Amino acid sequence: AEPFGDPDFYYELYPPWGSFKYPETAYGVMSWWDYGYWIMEISHRIPNSNPSQARAVEAARFFIAQNESSANELADKLGSKYVIIDHAMVTGKFYAMPEWAGSSKEDFYEIYYQRTQDGKLEPIALFYPAYYNSTVVRLYNFDGKAQTPTESIVISYEDKVTWTGLSYKEITSWKSFPAYEDAQAYILSQEPGNYKIVGTTPFITPVALEELKSYKLVHESDAKVTMADKSLPSVKIFEYLGSGES
Repeated sequence: AEPFGDPDFYYELYPPWGSFKYPETAYGVMSWWDYGYWIMEISHRIPNSNPSQARAVEAARFFIAQNESSANELADKLGSKYVIIDHAMVTGKFYAMPEWAGSSKEDFYEIYYQRTQDGKLEPIALFYPAYYNSTVVRLYNFDGKAQTPTESIVISYEDKVTWTGLSYKEITSWKSFPAYEDAQAYILSQEPGNYKIVGTTPFITPVALEELKSYKLVHESDAKVTMADKSLPSVKIFEYLGSGES
């Protein structure tokens, strides 16, 4: 929908910021702040955040929100109508969202090390339930659909330090369970120690996810990327239906 009634609105000059009144038809587009000026130039829409980093904190909180009501509260506050997500936001750019929101990427994923048969240490990225519960992941990775896990992995690990003084986490055991609740029960049955429930790929969740009823997938880019042996649209766009709609 045209947010200003006239497609030429973008090319006109208006009073200084603060005195201009947006029409009721205006709406915002939620995306990461990196892409704000592109949204303005290409679509002639209002980005909820932009490279001046205005509203970057709110955008970060939206994308890592752990439940739909929290995400909707922020979308309502910013007047969002659409959500644009690209593949980088759930991979290489994801770390910045917790940082901007006042959290830490280590709450969502970490690099661990495991021993090979010849005794060498190899790094592996493991993802925590909070990663899969994040709104950005539930939308891009799973299109907002409900997910029932087929495997939940429990690792145990030891905190170690290299001879140069660098800290790292070495996996000492690895157990697979058919359900998240089984993984939780196993951890509770053990003596106190370092245990984590993890996933090994961004596209297979170890924890059940509810459907995001307030968001509808409306566009996928023709451009594709390959991630975890999947060919995926580089960009997905969702319409925000409002917190009272389904």
